[in-house]
Amino acid sequence: MDLNLPGLTSYSIPTGTITVDSALLVIKYARNSFYGDSLTSRYKANVYQLKERVLSQLYYNTKTWSVDKSTLLGSKSFVAKTSDSVQIITPIANKPDTLVKVSPQLRIPISTAFINKILYNATKDQLNSNLVFKNNVKGLYVTLDQNQTGPGGTVMFALDSAASVQIYYKHSDGTVIDTGVLVLPSVTHAIEVKHTRSAAVQTELANTTTGRKSFYIQGLGGLRTKISFPYLKNIIKTIGGDVVINRAELVVTPMPGSTVPFAPLPKLSLYQLDLAKQRQSVQDASPTDVRSFGRTVLGASMTNNNSNIIL
Repeated sequence: MDLNLPGLTSYSIPTGTITVDSALLVIKYARNSFYGDSLTSRYKANVYQLKERVLSQLYYNTKTWSVDKSTLLGSKSFVAKTSDSVQIITPIANKPDTLVKVSPQLRIPISTAFINKILYNATKDQLNSNLVFKNNVKGLYVTLDQNQTGPGGTVMFALDSAASVQIYYKHSDGTVIDTGVLVLPSVTHAIEVKHTRSAAVQTELANTTTGRKSFYIQGLGGLRTKISFPYLKNIIKTIGGDVVINRAELVVTPMPGSTVPFAPLPKLSLYQLDLAKQRQSVQDASPTDVRSFGRTVLGASMTNNNSNIIL
């Protein structure tokens, strides 16, 4: 994730003395976004500084990032509570600090030495331009410690709406002393995904010739499955004459025992390959196909342990 100056523009350090009390990397949870065991799974997030910038461009899911792991900037052990709001102390200018309730979020303490280095002890040139600031600071790398307890799960964050480093400081200017919060927003994000396959999955990946009745799928660029019906075109030859297809359903059923301890993911997606082997929406869901009634018509919700994709 990138890191920017306040307001995405230049920043001038106020006159007087600035003392950083604390700093927090704040990442907002997407609402009710946890899939897995949220009660017994424990997590630990570690924060490092990037050695390269996160640009506003597309990255493949095979992208690996250059990271300075010699210095741990912050760490937080937590349980993913995606539905529980939290209460925080918020400084108000010229008034007592106030306890306020905010939306569910992860708040990771960040080294104040790092904040002083990139901001309050930085050169004037670095603070006069947000671009220069980003070129020097690069950004932050947040990763989960793999040596944690519990079966785990998948959690989603709303990085597009609320991700920032919040700096809590004390400002002394003559006889006036006040507290405040300075926000360094993050607006550009990317992800690095690594998968460790089970033996059963590796066997299926190695099988490129034999059709199977069971397959594995996973979101976040994990696993896709190709489904083909090579003899479907022979129906017309067998029946003879004109054929009108009124309805077609692809029924996907979870393997027995695979729904314990977790229920199947509630939604599936379907696409087709064009002549160049590029993924395209099927006609029923295509926004440009005149035969389409929209994506809502393409049913793909997992109900009663079956997923009927209606075409």
